[in-house]
Amino acid sequence: MNFPLFPSVPLVPWIFGATALSEQKTSWLERLREWFRFSHGDTIIANVGEGARDVIVGKNVIKVGTLVVPAVPVFVGVVILIVLVAIGGYLYFVPNKMPLDTFNIAVADFGVMGADKQIQVTSESQSFSRMIFAALRDELIPLATNQPGLPKPLVWNDSLFPSQIRVQIGMIPGSSPEQQHAAAAARATELGANIIVYGNLETNSIPSNFVPAFYVAPLVGEADEIVGRYQFGSPIPVQLSSQPGSTWFTSLAQDKTLIARRQALAQLTFGLLKDFRGYHEDALGYFQNALKLLQASDNRAGEEVLNYFIGREYLFMANHQQALGESRSAQGDQAGAQDAFAQVEPNLTKAAAAFNAAKNRNATYARAYYGLGGVYQLRMMRQSAPDRLAQPEFMNRAFGEYQTALNHALQAREEQTEIKVRGALASTLFLQGEAYLHQQDWARAADTFDESIKRTNEQLNEIEKNKQVRSMAEAYLTLGNATFEKGIAKSQLNDTAAAKILYDQANSWYAKCWDLRIYDPTIVQGAAARCQRAQTQVNDWISKLP
Repeated sequence: MNFPLFPSVPLVPWIFGATALSEQKTSWLERLREWFRFSHGDTIIANVGEGARDVIVGKNVIKVGTLVVPAVPVFVGVVILIVLVAIGGYLYFVPNKMPLDTFNIAVADFGVMGADKQIQVTSESQSFSRMIFAALRDELIPLATNQPGLPKPLVWNDSLFPSQIRVQIGMIPGSSPEQQHAAAAARATELGANIIVYGNLETNSIPSNFVPAFYVAPLVGEADEIVGRYQFGSPIPVQLSSQPGSTWFTSLAQDKTLIARRQALAQLTFGLLKDFRGYHEDALGYFQNALKLLQASDNRAGEEVLNYFIGREYLFMANHQQALGESRSAQGDQAGAQDAFAQVEPNLTKAAAAFNAAKNRNATYARAYYGLGGVYQLRMMRQSAPDRLAQPEFMNRAFGEYQTALNHALQAREEQTEIKVRGALASTLFLQGEAYLHQQDWARAADTFDESIKRTNEQLNEIEKNKQVRSMAEAYLTLGNATFEKGIAKSQLNDTAAAKILYDQANSWYAKCWDLRIYDPTIVQGAAARCQRAQTQVNDWISKLP
């Protein structure tokens, strides 16, 4: 049906909603006025086919029928969209790796070792790991309060999967401590964990034993002497509780020895946090608290680990004061230098006592001997070069303790400790070579420096690969010192060409050492500052060459 839509009287009230007016009540003048008023507007023409329904036509409004959209495809599309948004949100907000701005502890599933020495995770051992996770987390929360400048501790466990994390830690596999160490190191790298806590229940012995352990991952720019595997005390004998329904793991969860070690581990964690930031006095306090917790328990096994950490902090403080004294002396502040030097020996005495306590608790503990070697090496360095040979007790003790540490590290297959000890032996050789140099035994000095350079280079690739900044700085310092003083020996033997090459090499090593200061501020007053001062001396010797 085709019609023009102009304002004929009968259509006006229908289309525009006006009140109906009868022809009898409308004068011809009103009709004419109405006609002219609408004709000045737009003319709308619509073609509406027969059978059309639900038609509305008006200015700016046209509705013809209803659009019918199939419901099932729309519903499926909406569901897919919701799923995609949910997946995207899950991937974005739920992490699969631990953050970089927190101190990360991962509690792995504990395993059960049967008579066949095969390790597997059971529902009971999994529940036990979750109990340890919850307890450790609860121990750390109050310690984390009021700790400005420190990263917050973050604890993960598979009980958080999949709602809070989207990766599983699993069990740390391996039938030997060495295999578990390698597996823990790999898992720590994958997760971004700083510490992994793991352990096995050995049911192939009577009584059954639980062996708790933890692994400390290397951190770029941080203290790397603590990297590696630690068995936190001797195995804990598990006595089955008489309570109805008790299992090995519910009994173990109530064991006072394990509770004490868990509490000590929380204190140790914060000690490591402080240590990694260079707050050695604060770290010392946490390690001492952890030691007191173990000493108050029925089973004091594991004390050697904490004694080592305590001795290590005292040794750090001694080295710091020695470096501070050297720096002040170089700046002409002799009074300040003497104040710093006066604090070195008291800290060395306390360090030696802690390392000896660790050695007495565990006669094969390689790190205890390594720490003692460090005490005697610093005492040797503080001697004048001629006194090192005239009064060789410190030199001999340093070599002896380091060699014992190396033997125990090799036997225990502690690769990180072995690398550290070999590097320490190389730097001790440099100090010995320096003594020969001051004796004017040029050839012997040059040979000793060669041995120091050779041994340091043998460890350098591994140290650089692990990005152990403090160890790298010490290695570059040793290489620079040994190369520089070998150059002096060569110049005294009238080999000027060799001396020039060696001085240039020493300059390069010192520069690499100094550049590391941006990665670890704690070496600025130590190895890096010594390298910078040595560069000045090298350039002075170069200027004197013919």
